[in-house]
Parts: sequence; C-alpha cells; structure tokens
Amino acid sequence: MGKQDIRPHILDSFEKMEALFESSSDNPFWFIYLNSLSEVGLRWLIKKEIKNPDYLDNVQLSTSQIIDLAVAVGAIEESEAKTFKTMNKIRNSIAHT
Repeated sequence: MGKQDIRPHILDSFEKMEALFESSSDNPFWFIYLNSLSEVGLRWLIKKEIKNPDYLDNVQLSTSQIIDLAVAVGAIEESEAKTFKTMNKIRNSIAHT
C-alpha cells in the first residue's frame, strides 16, 4: 500500500475517534486519550512523507508543532490542521485545569 493509499484510512480512523468522543462526551478523559491518538497518527503520517523519519523519534515537538509540520510536509491539509488545533486547545483546557 503506497502512501497515497494510507491517508484516507488514517483520516477515516480520526472520524471514528471523533464519533467515539461524541458518544462519550460526558467523560473528558476520553477526549485527552483520543487527542493523544491523533498526535500519534500525525507523527506517523509525517514520517511517511520525510526522507529521514527515524530522526523524529528523538525530537520533542509540541502538538501544535506536530500539526504545523504535518501541513508543511503535505501529510494533512490546512483545513484539517484547524480541526486538530481546536482539539488540542480543548485537550489543554481539560488537562491543565
């Protein structure tokens, strides 16, 4: 399966995670968990697009930086980045209260 074939499957998984969150919205910890999964998915998509993917294993990036990097390498669209950034803001408000 080439990288062009993988992206729709990952995005489909994100939609399923969003549906799971909506059905469990009374528990804010679900949202933190699902946001963490989306960060893992974004890192995976980024690694599929770059020349030296193993380098990222030891690089600490904020979630916002990961989202921006995903857009920069073409792993996600800018419109999708807005959704991820909104999710991250919500996660931060839950996690840091």
